[in-house]
Amino acid sequence: MRDHEDILVFTEFKDGHPLKVGLEILSKARGLADEMSGGLYAMVLTDRADGFDMLFKYGADRVYAGIDESFRYYTGAYFSRMAVSLVENIKPYAFIIGATAMGSMFAPEVAAYLKTGLAAHVIDYKIDHAGNLVQVVPSFGSRVAAEILTPHSRPQMSTVRPGTFELKENLRNGSIVHLDTSELDYIAPRVTPLGFEEVKPEGMPLEDAEVVVVGGGGIETREDWENLKELSRLLNGALGCTRPIVDKGWSDEAHMVGTSGKTIKPKVYIGIAVSGSSHHITGMKDSGLVIAINKDENAPIFDVADIRIVADYKEILPALLSMIKG
Repeated sequence: MRDHEDILVFTEFKDGHPLKVGLEILSKARGLADEMSGGLYAMVLTDRADGFDMLFKYGADRVYAGIDESFRYYTGAYFSRMAVSLVENIKPYAFIIGATAMGSMFAPEVAAYLKTGLAAHVIDYKIDHAGNLVQVVPSFGSRVAAEILTPHSRPQMSTVRPGTFELKENLRNGSIVHLDTSELDYIAPRVTPLGFEEVKPEGMPLEDAEVVVVGGGGIETREDWENLKELSRLLNGALGCTRPIVDKGWSDEAHMVGTSGKTIKPKVYIGIAVSGSSHHITGMKDSGLVIAINKDENAPIFDVADIRIVADYKEILPALLSMIKG
């Protein structure tokens, strides 16, 4: 390693504001950059020149900003070309990208151009005894935390799912470097976005709720699922699910908790008829108070629960709704 190693974080923007996942990554990367005596830099590709102060608030030393109408919507050719140019110019030790819908397309494109590795859905970073950055990812159905290094190629690239790291303010007096976007004039993308239609998920977003009610594969009827919706509403919370509920068509992946869905950290988690597979536990293990209701006393969810209710949810749920209604 060199005497210092810099970290570059791609911070996705929407409507002039950075997405929360970018700020979460900056919060975590700030400590890593300090440990490696390097700088922490944020890269932004956007169509408007505002919202950058938030990046300094969460630890960025410098913001590399590409501002152009071409960045209003995601176009792989434009975004990857700018990222590759910047990486080849500043040569960061690591390049980290949020695993959003856009980031999951963007990251592998950039890694392929740079001929480097890409660790997907990192859950932690650490520095080993030799001073190398180690990327920790879940493996074998989240039963094992695998440690990944990219020993020969640079930068080490990885993606991080929203909700993985805590937000931590660390204000810096940073600077903004404006990227030259003139080379975009010579790129002819094969696909040109004509517009963007956002489909907002029903109810409160899981990652914003202090109370999350999760229905598992043991939920038997659509009527029971609607009762869970009412419970989450009465608790001013959000309604989540596991994969079987999505397969039944009662909910969608925007509400799924686990390695294939979202990572949540609510103050209160209520799992109803959730067995507690390792895939699901990975997505909710950092919740505050965990309440589990399951008729199987050996259900794995009880291993992480603070309050364990061994009972048929069909007996508990109506009584719970009645009590909350007063």
